[in-house]
Amino acid sequence: MITVSVERDDGIPDRVPSAKALSTFAEFVVEALSSKLKLASDWQMSVIVLDDEAMRAVNREHRGKDRPTDVLSFPLCEFDAGDDSEVQFPGQPRLLGDLLISYEAAVRQAEAIGHDLEAEFERLMVHGILHLFGYDHETSEQDRLQMEALEDELLVLWDNRLSHR
Repeated sequence: MITVSVERDDGIPDRVPSAKALSTFAEFVVEALSSKLKLASDWQMSVIVLDDEAMRAVNREHRGKDRPTDVLSFPLCEFDAGDDSEVQFPGQPRLLGDLLISYEAAVRQAEAIGHDLEAEFERLMVHGILHLFGYDHETSEQDRLQMEALEDELLVLWDNRLSHR
C-alpha cells in the first residue's frame, strides 16, 4: 500500500489540484515505478506545496542556491536507480521521502508550456518522484535521457489510465 500525505502552505490558492488528486497521482506513479523496478510496493511519502519564498529558503538551506526552484526531492532511503532487486527494510516502514513543489513556479511553467496547472503538477511530481527513487538527470547525458524517457512513459501511462475510465 502506498500512503501519500499532501500539505499546502498557508496562502496557497485553491487553484492547486486537490490533495486527493495529488495523492492519487503520486500513488499511481510510485506503484508504477515499484512494479517496473521490481521493488516493494508499500511506501510512504509526502507532497508539500509551497510558495516561491518558502521554496527559495529551502533551496538556499539545502542546496546553497539562493533562488526558488520548481521541485525539490528529499529521499529518505537510498538505492541505485533502476535497481532490479527487491528492496527490504526489515521491521521499518518504507519511507520514500518528501517532495516539495512551488505553486508559483508551476503556474509560470504551465503558462509557458501551454498546458493546464494540473498537468504541470503531474509533470513536476513525476520528476520529483524519480529523484526519490534515485534517478538523477545531472550526472550524465545518459542518465538525463533515461530520466526523461521514464517521465514521458509514466505520464503516458497516466493519460491512458484516465482515457479508459
